[in-house]
Amino acid sequence: MRTAMILGVLAVAAVAAGQEGADPNAKRFSFDVNESRYSQKTPEDALKSVILAIENKKIDYLVAHLADPGFVDGRIKEYVKTQTGSDETRAFRAFSRLVQETRDHFLEDPLLVKELKLFAKEGKWKTDDKSASASLKNVADRQVYMRKIHNRWYLENKQK
Repeated sequence: MRTAMILGVLAVAAVAAGQEGADPNAKRFSFDVNESRYSQKTPEDALKSVILAIENKKIDYLVAHLADPGFVDGRIKEYVKTQTGSDETRAFRAFSRLVQETRDHFLEDPLLVKELKLFAKEGKWKTDDKSASASLKNVADRQVYMRKIHNRWYLENKQK
């Protein structure tokens, strides 16, 4: 059932990737939005939700609902091409691969979460209608970026 839902979401995501008209509260990759636990009303709230998801080992939820959907959908679309098996299997493996890569990213460098916490606690935010960034006084070369789609904020990946 879960893989069928992932496949359905991928089909919609392939059409709606990056589109601002897509329903931001839709179920993604079989995960319902949990706004009471993981608020995304402000960039600051969304960053705190990202940290909470990492600490609670809910990387799958982070990928499904807290990370920029355009980035996630694009990565999933690329990963599906590298998988074998049925469409359901390929979609499930693509999502699982991105979740694992994200998990590994934070496990390989535990200072990343500490740094995110520092941005959440001491960051100076610059916010407009669709984007926000946080910077730290003593860390000139790093920032946290957020993107607003509809009424929710998402962590944006601007790494090269």
